[in-house]
Amino acid sequence: MPTARPVWTSDEGTMAQETAKSRWPKIVSGIIDDLEVEIDALRICLPQRAEGRAIVHHLHTLREEIKSDAALRPFEPATNPGITGYNKQLAEGGDLSWHKSPWLFAECYLYRYVQEIFSRSQHWQGYDVFKRKKDSTLIKSQNAVKQTADWLTRMVMDAVKPIKELDTEAARLLFIEATALALWGNATDLSLLTNLSLEDIQKLQGQKNIEESQRNIVANDTDLVWQYLQSGKPSNGDCRIDIILDNAGFELYTDLLYASYLLESGLTTSVVLHAKCFPWFVSDATPEDI
Repeated sequence: MPTARPVWTSDEGTMAQETAKSRWPKIVSGIIDDLEVEIDALRICLPQRAEGRAIVHHLHTLREEIKSDAALRPFEPATNPGITGYNKQLAEGGDLSWHKSPWLFAECYLYRYVQEIFSRSQHWQGYDVFKRKKDSTLIKSQNAVKQTADWLTRMVMDAVKPIKELDTEAARLLFIEATALALWGNATDLSLLTNLSLEDIQKLQGQKNIEESQRNIVANDTDLVWQYLQSGKPSNGDCRIDIILDNAGFELYTDLLYASYLLESGLTTSVVLHAKCFPWFVSDATPEDI
């Protein structure tokens, strides 16, 4: 089967084109605004303030380059293995620019570029430009947080039907419900849903909405996963489940609840969480978010 052509930011009428021309400049503007707030809060550390102002200047330049469809430049110095990969693709891709490039590559390039600006600094290397926004969104999700916390508490702390003593069918149904909860936690993605109100965010979350959303799952292999977990345990009883984290905030919260459920139910003996190494796609989870 031939490989599908990637969507380019030059494709007319696509989300990729809108992303390059509208969403990326807004994301960089949000980074600048966040950094300005942080700099203004620094009353004593003058070197850090000065370095922060220099970073803001670089970000302004980046935003204008995106708006003007400037060429994507190789990273220098290219000592990081990840950066080497970017430079290789830039060399092989021809004359790539912000408005004329494969969308996914260019978006990844954007976040790597921002990371490189901060990593070259002395005082701002570990700064998460999206933390304030991620924390704010989690606070706005407090109703859904309470609902899901109540659900897990009922399941785990039920003295009449302890979670590890459920019959097979009841345990299977509980697994389906818990997995659906973890799945629909990703309805809050800050990089895409930049214009939602608090009411809109709350509508995307909550137990009732999760149940109603079952019919919207395109490919549902939950039963196959359940069967695998029932039959695939090694003889010593040890079982490890890896969770690839996506967004922070409410989605990370539901991932952690899901991990707790998997452990408390005895379906696994360990859960390993995999986060992004640095701020990525606005709302993606980093180790610091955990």
